[in-house]
Amino acid sequence: MYFLYIAIIFLLGFVAPVQTSINTEASKPIGSPVGASLYSFLSGTATLLLVVLIAEHGLTFFSAAVRGLPWWAWLGGAAGVFGITVNILLLPRLGSIHTVIMPLAGQVTAGFVIDAFGLFDTDVRPFSIMRAVGFLLIVAGVFFAVVKKGDSSRPGKAFGWQALGVVAGAALAMQPAMNSRLGTGLGSPLQASLYSFASGAVLLLLIMALSGAHRPFIGKVLTAARPARDWMGGLIGVCIVIGQTYLVAYVGVGLLTILNIFGMLVSGALIDHFGLLNVEKRPVTGRKLLGLTLVLAGIVFLNI
Repeated sequence: MYFLYIAIIFLLGFVAPVQTSINTEASKPIGSPVGASLYSFLSGTATLLLVVLIAEHGLTFFSAAVRGLPWWAWLGGAAGVFGITVNILLLPRLGSIHTVIMPLAGQVTAGFVIDAFGLFDTDVRPFSIMRAVGFLLIVAGVFFAVVKKGDSSRPGKAFGWQALGVVAGAALAMQPAMNSRLGTGLGSPLQASLYSFASGAVLLLLIMALSGAHRPFIGKVLTAARPARDWMGGLIGVCIVIGQTYLVAYVGVGLLTILNIFGMLVSGALIDHFGLLNVEKRPVTGRKLLGLTLVLAGIVFLNI
């Protein structure tokens, strides 16, 4: 079963770029990436609410059984929104390379730290020599897979934004652990995922309201023709969140994070190489293949 879990987590990461492509297309008539994220969160919330009401015949958010949950167990949705929002803010300030690298660095590091100390009530997975070697291989692999030879980034005068990118990545690594703990308290990973989506939607709507962007967003959502494809971004997000919430207890935050990243890198390489999803063809280079190989080697070391 363990290797089945690994395969499922890899597939969840593999479909994430498809979700990104759908959300990007959905943002065009809305005119806002945050608005597209909100649309995705709302569609995911509606889907999960329907599933929960059919499968579990009610909600347990406010039952006596969950009053003893730690406060941070309710922050999974907030962590996800924070990560998404910061990524949107980073691109014009840091350029594409650091916008990818900084959150990934935060995700990988936070995943290993959470495992090593058993944070968020997760099982302790000590940081051994093998895990250290795996960590270094993964960091090197991500660098080779993401950064092209000769690429340059913005001048190094944006340390604050770089640090914020690392923190945003760490928040995305914390999200599955928080949702898993909430699912244990609620007795339902499905309801934990629903709460994560619903709270995320509320926070995104609040962000748009504070920025004054909610009125044009509402008008465009109501007037723009919405193809069925646009709802798929939320549905894919539902599968990813539910899968992570279920499986993080079995593999740990560190390995879950790495498998997701590896799945995204492989999927992204295939999309670029074959020009899928209306993306311009970019043949996979030897540098990127080396990066993917190093990440895969790192995953093997994590499981020795």
